[in-house]
Amino acid sequence: MKIFAVSDIHGHYTELKDALIKAGFDSTNADHMLVCCGDCFDRGNENRAILEYLSTLPRKILIKGNHEDILERVIDRRYLSDTDIHNGTDATIEEFFGKESIDRHGRIDLSEGSEQVALLKDFIGSMYDFFETENHIFTHAWLPIIEKDGKAILHPDKEHTPNFLWQEARFTEWFTAYRLGLTVEGKTIVCGHRASYNAYRIDENRDPDDYTMYRAPGIVALDSATIRTKNINVYITEDTLPVNTSHNMTLTHRFFDKITEGKKTVEMRLLDEKRSKIAIGDIINFSCVQSPDESVSVRVTGLHKYSSFSTLAYDFRPSELGYTLAHIEDLPYDMELIYDESKIEEYGALAIRISRIL
Repeated sequence: MKIFAVSDIHGHYTELKDALIKAGFDSTNADHMLVCCGDCFDRGNENRAILEYLSTLPRKILIKGNHEDILERVIDRRYLSDTDIHNGTDATIEEFFGKESIDRHGRIDLSEGSEQVALLKDFIGSMYDFFETENHIFTHAWLPIIEKDGKAILHPDKEHTPNFLWQEARFTEWFTAYRLGLTVEGKTIVCGHRASYNAYRIDENRDPDDYTMYRAPGIVALDSATIRTKNINVYITEDTLPVNTSHNMTLTHRFFDKITEGKKTVEMRLLDEKRSKIAIGDIINFSCVQSPDESVSVRVTGLHKYSSFSTLAYDFRPSELGYTLAHIEDLPYDMELIYDESKIEEYGALAIRISRIL
């Protein structure tokens, strides 16, 4: 597969299309795939066009950026903070829902835009924390970093890193991580988030005014600061994609319906031997216990391991888990009705982030 990777589009559809045409990307070519390393929205004024274009591409991988985290939170809480405005999320909300949707106090009324909310949530829900091929790891800013024995290291299990560590990782400065030697042997990390000109901080031969793609052993930094340069860097490579498999699971009507409606985007299971075989990108076919003929298929976009279902519940918004705020405390007890407490202590809990296959 020939992969075309971009990052930090920030609502610049015209610049994206120009860059992809120049790079030779052909969406009708079955051997071409687009990988977008996050921050699709905010700051530009063609956010709607970005959503429509990326949603219709047949072969794509979308990586979640910190601006997708921000937009998701803003939509859920219906309020803009000063930081959100600084990040340009107010302009994105206005473009999708109209200027009248935000009042002078920053409160947001999305009552007339339920369909648009669903489209945005489905789009963001389809995003991965990272995408790994034979030779590359595509992510937004960097991989999760933890401290061990007073030293910064990459999280040893990126496939099952807690959600909050991925949210932190989306703010990492790639040049700092690279300078610390936090790379992956045999892999090239392709990232964005901070503009490529920052390479001068780790490469004395790099011009501080150079916004072209930065390449060095183990890293490709893409962010061209599009809002300033009106340019988008495209990394082109040929690589072998992972092989994905499918799994079958059952759910009660209560949660099956919420997945079908797109209201539940995280499934909880015991991380036993069976579930340890689930990989990011795999397909899960859910059937309904009460109505076995009913089914819905989802793609796995993230896997997150926890010591208990209590800690799992704390790391996600209740709505993502299929609960209300008033009933989220019931989640650990509900899980203990399914799994023996000793098994939970032995194996831990698994949060499976999912995206409906529409």
